[in-house]
Amino acid sequence: MFPILNWREIAQLAAQSGPSLVGAHLERVLIADRPDFPQGYLKNEWILRFQDRKREHCLWLSLRPKACFFSLIDGKGPKPSTIATRSPFDQALTKAIKGRRITAIRAIDRERMVVLEFGAEYWLILVLIPALPEAVLVEAQSLKIVARSRSVQGPSVWQWPDQGRVPPQLEVRPELVSSAGAWNRHLGAALEQEAFTQRSERALRLLREREKFLKGRRDQSSSELDRAEAEPDWAAQGEALKAEPDVENLGAELEKLFAKARRKKRRLEEAGNRLKEAEHQIAAIHAGIQKFLAAGSGAAESGADASGSSWKAIQEMELLAGVGGASQEKSPVTSKWAGRKYVSRDGLSILVGRTRDENLELTFKLARGNDFWLHVRGKPGAHVLIPVSSGKSAPLETLLDAAQLAVFFSGGKAWGKTEVDYTQKKYVKRIKGSTEASYTQNKTLIVAPEQGRLDRLLSQEQQK
Repeated sequence: MFPILNWREIAQLAAQSGPSLVGAHLERVLIADRPDFPQGYLKNEWILRFQDRKREHCLWLSLRPKACFFSLIDGKGPKPSTIATRSPFDQALTKAIKGRRITAIRAIDRERMVVLEFGAEYWLILVLIPALPEAVLVEAQSLKIVARSRSVQGPSVWQWPDQGRVPPQLEVRPELVSSAGAWNRHLGAALEQEAFTQRSERALRLLREREKFLKGRRDQSSSELDRAEAEPDWAAQGEALKAEPDVENLGAELEKLFAKARRKKRRLEEAGNRLKEAEHQIAAIHAGIQKFLAAGSGAAESGADASGSSWKAIQEMELLAGVGGASQEKSPVTSKWAGRKYVSRDGLSILVGRTRDENLELTFKLARGNDFWLHVRGKPGAHVLIPVSSGKSAPLETLLDAAQLAVFFSGGKAWGKTEVDYTQKKYVKRIKGSTEASYTQNKTLIVAPEQGRLDRLLSQEQQK
């Protein structure tokens, strides 16, 4: 939990920040990279990077409910996030005060408020009330509101609150605010614990969702297996028919019987494989959850601390759930796919359909429009999918990994150089009245067998 400061402690931190910040100009407003958090950054958190002739300083600003604070950081501070979106507030902030010098930083007496003055033009008011924190940019002379971090309906001119009910004397906790370093250590520990809790809850949620889905897949495959086993022995009937005296006139009937026998055999193999795979994954997930909870790593169940071993347990759970890593929420396609899964050299998931039913499910039930779809050109074979986030592309190394898998699972281990087409799923259509697919807007990779690349991918199956 983040420490909640009273107005006297806030005033002390403001006084400590003044000597470093006053006189420096605002170089940049950025959103910090937070790789330990599932989303990769924190909403309503900003870094204001200042620079003077000698060195750089940052003002770390969080306006999240129950986690609102500001803190001075020496140097460049954290790296900027490459995935965070810019809000209208920080865009307005950048437009208005970027490059301006901060001329004063002061706390408002008996209020959880800090004012950053940028000359005679603008003030940035930080409201650090835990329930409703916000930052408000105003024109210094008129107090006309230029931008605010929280969307509220209200007057267009800033109004200072009534200070009458605020206690004048409050205790200052030196262990928290004796220095910027002490304050940052407390904030860092609270931030790590928050990330740990979020990652714990996400890992458990994803695994339980996946376990529920796989149980449905197991039941479906078991029913399909029972229906296939209940069919007559078509092959035996065909052999018996071959012994009839007029067998030469029964060719069409024989072909039908043996076609049904082949279909039954295929259904038994495919349903059996899906059932076996689902049961294997359910057992692995159940064992992983039990290990996770037994080790005290489930934040919601046990309140475990963010120790090194606990982080390792979370990472193992995320690997089992198929999460690509911190800051990458699990793709809904990957979470629902019970077939073959691999991870490319770039850390992206690659999903492979091995049978007709798996191909249809992967391509026409689970895949999303922007996902990348691969298929060996001109031959029947495996459908391969690379799930990607909206607006993202698939790196070349990932495409080459997927192409090798497409060839291998299409039976092309000895084909030599092979053409593999790839396109986005939105350009793949099912041919009416058929189980086949057609596609457009494709590009082609010509891949030669790379045993090392293939071994690296296939070895992931052995590790599961």
